[in-house]
Amino acid sequence: MTTPADDGISAARRDMQKATEAENARKAARTIALASIEKLVDQLGEVAAYLDQGEFLAALGTLQGFEEETKNVLAAERLLRMAVR
Repeated sequence: MTTPADDGISAARRDMQKATEAENARKAARTIALASIEKLVDQLGEVAAYLDQGEFLAALGTLQGFEEETKNVLAAERLLRMAVR
């Protein structure tokens, strides 16, 4: 049989573990969001450079991958929303 003190310690450990897991989830969501946004910004920079050079087909080709990267940013948004709950 467990003593009341043991239950309190177990509850404190569970609370601490939950807090650590939540903090780790927030850090992971932040890292993923920043990486996705950075990649999207880089991709847009490439498109702008191609357009400045008059390389319209290259710009178009780069923009075709834009949709996929946008999906990654939206997934990062969902992770952030879950992390703040």
